[in-house]
Amino acid sequence: MIRSWWLALPIAFAVCTSAGAPAAYGYAIVQSTCQACTGSGAGECETAPTVVGAGETANMSRFWDSPGFAYATDTNMTLDYVSLSAYARASGFENPESGTTFLGSVTRIARSIGGIGDVLTAGEGGAPGFFRIPLHVTGSTAISWQNGGGSASLAFQCASSEPGSPFAIGQCPIAQFNFTGDEVFDQDVVLDVPIVLGQPFQYQITISLQTQTGHGYGDLIPFTGAAQASFASQPFAGASVLDTNHVVIPGAPISASESGFSYAAPEPSSAASAALAIATLRALRRRV
Repeated sequence: MIRSWWLALPIAFAVCTSAGAPAAYGYAIVQSTCQACTGSGAGECETAPTVVGAGETANMSRFWDSPGFAYATDTNMTLDYVSLSAYARASGFENPESGTTFLGSVTRIARSIGGIGDVLTAGEGGAPGFFRIPLHVTGSTAISWQNGGGSASLAFQCASSEPGSPFAIGQCPIAQFNFTGDEVFDQDVVLDVPIVLGQPFQYQITISLQTQTGHGYGDLIPFTGAAQASFASQPFAGASVLDTNHVVIPGAPISASESGFSYAAPEPSSAASAALAIATLRALRRRV
C-alpha cells in the first residue's frame, strides 16, 4: 500500500488533498521537515513541525552542552516540484576529566526529509510504462573525526498509485548514496515512476539527507567529529515517457498536472534560440 510506504520513512507525511478537489482525485503537495536525533532507535528523535508548500524551508538546530561535552545538529530543506536544496550537519566534542576510553556510546544525527506528490497523465494506450523524472544533483560532503566516526547519506524513493487509491501501481528502486569522507557529488538521479500509459496517476517522491557523528564504547578519549553535507538539484530538464522496457516513447503526451507544474522539457530561451540560428546560418554559409 502506498501510504504504508510513506509511513516506513523516519517521518510520517500527512495525506492532503488540494483545495476544492474531490478527495478521490488525488493530491499535489510539497512538504518537508527536520530531525535531531540522539540515536537511531524509535523515540530518539525530535521532529520539527512539517512545512507545507513549494519553495518553503524547514529548518532545525539543536545544541547539547555540559562540562567536557558539546554536540550540535543543524539541518534544513527546501523543496519544490522536482527540485531540492538540503543541508545537514552533526558535530561534537567530548573529553571527560578521567579515563582513557569511553564507557558508553554517543551519537548525534541531523536529518532533513521531504516529500513531493502530484497527479497527471502520461502516454496513451493503457499498457504498463514509466514516467521518468530526471534530477541532476550536485553537492559535497565534509566528514572528519578523531576516536569515533562520521557518515552521511542521501536517499531517493518514489512510488505511484491511481489517484485517491491506497494501492500502489509500483515503486521505484531506492537510490541511496553513502559518504564517509570529503567528496564532491555531481550525478544524475533518474526516477522511473511506474504508470499505466494514458491513465491518471499519482506519484510521490521522498528525499532524505542525513549526517551523523559520535563515538562507541571503548573508543579512545577525547572525541571530536563533524559530518556535513549539502546538495541541490540543477534546473529540471523535463520528464519523458517510457514503455514497459524502459525505452523512451517519442512524442508521448504529458498532461497538465494538478499542481500546475509543467513536466515537459523547457523551451529553449530566446538567447539560446538566436545563438542556434546564428550557428546554423554560419554553417550554411561555409557550405556555399
